[in-house]
Amino acid sequence: MSWKYLLIGCILLQLLLETKSLNGLQKINISFPDAICNDNSRAVFYIGRRSTKRWIIFFESGGLCTSKADCNQRYLNKNSTVLMTSKFLPDKVIGKDILSSMESENPTFHDYNHVLVPYCSSDLWLGLKTSQNGSYFHFKNDSSVDNFQL
Repeated sequence: MSWKYLLIGCILLQLLLETKSLNGLQKINISFPDAICNDNSRAVFYIGRRSTKRWIIFFESGGLCTSKADCNQRYLNKNSTVLMTSKFLPDKVIGKDILSSMESENPTFHDYNHVLVPYCSSDLWLGLKTSQNGSYFHFKNDSSVDNFQL
């Protein structure tokens, strides 16, 4: 194989990697004390800044639990544990669909600032209740919504 083809391949790979990194959203911890997930881990959001004053803010959904038994079962289910904690969230995620910065994937909003707010409180973003009577779970995402600063 000619070194020219190898060089072209390396350049294309580098461009692909740079394109992917442009699409990344960085994790930010919300510092307000009441902005917590069900398990008392700190609520977070992800942000990808662009040079614009336009914003897309996406609040994840994820259902709810209504009793201690229901919440315990939800927490023990490996598919829904992530909806109750921020402990396992990565430091960076790749924006997809409406949060993508790639024009080919998101022609309308690719150049907006993107914010992803993960759901971790099982309270439909309305909770104001901390753990009481020995219950392990908090429902405080109303505070998370009110207190993240961009």
